[in-house]
Amino acid sequence: MRTAYRWLAYSIAILVAVQAAAMVFFISGLMVWVDNGGVLDKTVIESDNAPFSEESGLSLHWVNGTMVIPLVAIALVVVGFLTRDRRAIRWAWLTFLLVGLQIFLGLAGWGASIAGLLHGVNAIALVTVALYTGARVTPQAPPGSPEQRSTEAPLAADA
Repeated sequence: MRTAYRWLAYSIAILVAVQAAAMVFFISGLMVWVDNGGVLDKTVIESDNAPFSEESGLSLHWVNGTMVIPLVAIALVVVGFLTRDRRAIRWAWLTFLLVGLQIFLGLAGWGASIAGLLHGVNAIALVTVALYTGARVTPQAPPGSPEQRSTEAPLAADA
């Protein structure tokens, strides 16, 4: 379980990096398109036709951020409980909450640009917490060993 927990936490960090890359891909394509005479207005945004191929970056950002990352975060919380390590559970919940905040800020950014700014700042916090979360859990020690007793605090129900 600890290996799966680490893999999930590190996956969130990697997926957030994919988010950043997807947005830069989209914005770069948009700038090239505008430089070549394209005009961005509401009709382009509401159109079903992609005016430039890099628009796929925005779609990737949307799907990854609203579906893939939240599913991985939920899996991290579930696996955190299965590790029976209080710290793992705590850090999984913190990661999950930052993912939720990230989604909220991303959606709020359509109405308030300051939310978009905070969306970027929270992304950095999310990567940091996800990396720390993955690094916090050490490989499983043999049952009953002093290492296991010192790294795993009992859950409230076990105490």
